[in-house]
Amino acid sequence: MIRVARWPYGSVQGVTDAGRHVLHGRQDHVTLNGVDRWIGGVPLAGPAVPWRWNEGTESIKPV
Repeated sequence: MIRVARWPYGSVQGVTDAGRHVLHGRQDHVTLNGVDRWIGGVPLAGPAVPWRWNEGTESIKPV
């Protein structure tokens, strides 16, 4: 758990099970939440998109 002293009112924040799966590479944001975005003329939509955006190379890559 993470204690946040200033927001809101010293509340305690935690990571969900889904967040732990993402952190350990077992899931990703698109699989869990879907996507609706166009990148370079390529439509990315839904939770079963076979591509991901690579920030490092600024290009799409197959999953």
